[in-house]
Amino acid sequence: MAQGYSVIIPTYNRREGLALVLSGLAAQDVIVDDGSSDGTADWVRQQTPSHPLRLLEGRRGGPAAARNAGIEVAEGRYALFLCDDIEAHPALIRAHHECRDAGALDCCVQGRVDWPPDTEVTHFMDFALKHYHWSFDDLADGQQLDWRHFVTSNASVDLAALRAVGSFDQGFTYGFEDTDLGLRLDGAGTPLIYADRALGWHHHVIDLPSYCRREEAIGRSAAYFARKHPDLPQYIGRDKLPRPGSLRWLIKGMARNRLNIALWRSLANGIDRAGMSRAAETLYFQILSYYYYRGMASGLRELAPPAEPSLNPEP
Repeated sequence: MAQGYSVIIPTYNRREGLALVLSGLAAQDVIVDDGSSDGTADWVRQQTPSHPLRLLEGRRGGPAAARNAGIEVAEGRYALFLCDDIEAHPALIRAHHECRDAGALDCCVQGRVDWPPDTEVTHFMDFALKHYHWSFDDLADGQQLDWRHFVTSNASVDLAALRAVGSFDQGFTYGFEDTDLGLRLDGAGTPLIYADRALGWHHHVIDLPSYCRREEAIGRSAAYFARKHPDLPQYIGRDKLPRPGSLRWLIKGMARNRLNIALWRSLANGIDRAGMSRAAETLYFQILSYYYYRGMASGLRELAPPAEPSLNPEP
């Protein structure tokens, strides 16, 4: 492999998962500890890996800030981004580079993410993976993708191209920071290629309550994306957010308030256990949509400019 890869992993309070992630890497050189309080930094210092390893510590600033800290000190030609719950298949880095050898060396490469073979995958986990996390089943190895498919759970980028577009926007709190970067890389003419054999295993069991919290956080970040890219309201669904005070806003408010959503969550779990998967998925979509748009509405209120002072003189 002629070109070096700097593997950048932002982590926060996932010491045990990080140990599993590091065990699957053969060329790890940068870890960014985003203010963990579970002893992650001390554990990393005690390791004696056979490959270069660097720990960057800092205050908790979110995934975008943590990745940018890693980018600043990365020394390879390419940055390979992994999450702290993604275990690399032994051939992951090689597959990233073989994808480049087959196409353009300056392209971005998007790897595949799936559940580990020994994981007991629930119906909800399968549903979330296909519709919310990653949708790789319909992609072909070597296929050129658009910017919407760029996710930094398993992706590599030419560092020069990355730095040229300004790396990650730290205004994003959780979610859409990689989408925004993918959009800017695409605008700079950097293609995104899918490498099916660049496999990472996702060691993170999820359920409906945790995913509701996730969707609300992503909705808040979507509000920032909407402010930054006002020409793309349909991508984040802002055009579906009812105007406050409208009839649609009142109807949705009655149908999807906190009390009703709590009942819907209980009903969805019961229906799913009974084996009625399609009906459960219909409710899952509605429930997660509620949390996503609640987060977006909250984020838009926070980002709204202050009211202009009145120009009328005091009576």
